[in-house]
Amino acid sequence: MRYAMLLLTAGFVSLSPLAAQGPLPITPGQRVRISVENSRRRVTGALLSQDADSVRLQPDRGDAGGAVAQSRISGVEVSAGRHSNAAGGALAGLLGGGIFGAVLGASCEGDFVCPGAGPAAASLGLLGAVLGGVVGAFSHHETWQSVYQREVHVNLVTPVQGRGLGVGVRVAF
Repeated sequence: MRYAMLLLTAGFVSLSPLAAQGPLPITPGQRVRISVENSRRRVTGALLSQDADSVRLQPDRGDAGGAVAQSRISGVEVSAGRHSNAAGGALAGLLGGGIFGAVLGASCEGDFVCPGAGPAAASLGLLGAVLGGVVGAFSHHETWQSVYQREVHVNLVTPVQGRGLGVGVRVAF
């Protein structure tokens, strides 16, 4: 039984990231975000270099950085660029202004200076779209594309009490 467990453990270890891991599909100079296993920490920065053991980053301000061990990397994302929020702001302004204009125009129906629900919704919707687009143009977001996700992680663990050796398995979806 012990030999069977030893062979089973050796088979799992050969599947684990402790075995030689190939290079990640990223090149130096790319802006990357690396997820580190066993923590919610993500390191963001420009890739300096990578080898079989570690990945070196020039971290962004505020991030602790430097080198990350290949065996601790659970996911890698590459920046697809920064984009403006102008379109989303214009759409939100159009909807908000249109609804506000419709409610305001319906409440004063029949007055001499009130154009009615439709024209008020159209004019305030257009004004809201312009203002929302201007505000959205000054805010940006970064889009990330996943290029590596560790699917199965197997490692050897020792029990809390007593002697022995165990096998830990974690599957990422």
